[in-house]
Amino acid sequence: MDESEPHFRIRNWDVFQHYKDRCPPWIKLHYELLSSKDWVTLSDQGRILAIACMLIASRHDGMVPADGDYIKLRAYLRQNPDFNELVRCGFLEPCGIVQADASKVERMKAKDTQSVSVIKSKKDAGFEDWYGMYPRKVNKSSALRAWKKLSDKERELATAALSSHVKYWAAEGTDTQFIAHPSTWLNGKRWEDELKSKHLGSDDENAKYRAMYPPELQ
Repeated sequence: MDESEPHFRIRNWDVFQHYKDRCPPWIKLHYELLSSKDWVTLSDQGRILAIACMLIASRHDGMVPADGDYIKLRAYLRQNPDFNELVRCGFLEPCGIVQADASKVERMKAKDTQSVSVIKSKKDAGFEDWYGMYPRKVNKSSALRAWKKLSDKERELATAALSSHVKYWAAEGTDTQFIAHPSTWLNGKRWEDELKSKHLGSDDENAKYRAMYPPELQ
């Protein structure tokens, strides 16, 4: 294998693997591998890939080609390998262009993680605002799960309509125990319910309750 080609090198390869033949029919699997930090912290997929890399490296003087399709075919894997886990723990050392690509991947992953965290915090903040307005405080965790199932548009509608429902419950003198659990209200899309007074009979009189709805729900 040409060292100018993108590849990985297995850390301490020369210390643990040395042979008379360049392409030995076996590799040395040291028992201390089981207690090494690499092995303990790796996922099951990472461990399988580590062994496969060692076998392939025995044919390339400790080097592993940075070619996912080749590794998948050569090691009989079911999917293209993800080298990042082995790079992060130090088992594989990127060489040449791979090193730059690996750094780029890590930066992209960090950026994606940050973006997901921001989105998650915004959604959670929206729930806290909504839950703070809801008059019946019960089973908050169930309500949060229901909230996360909603689309962004449904969250907007639920938040916009809740103030109308709170005013309605107050006007009707509804006892808190007769107000639906927050998770039930969300799962049932109760913001779509028509607000109609039990005490006022005519449609004209009930119009004041319908007027409480945000425009998109009227």
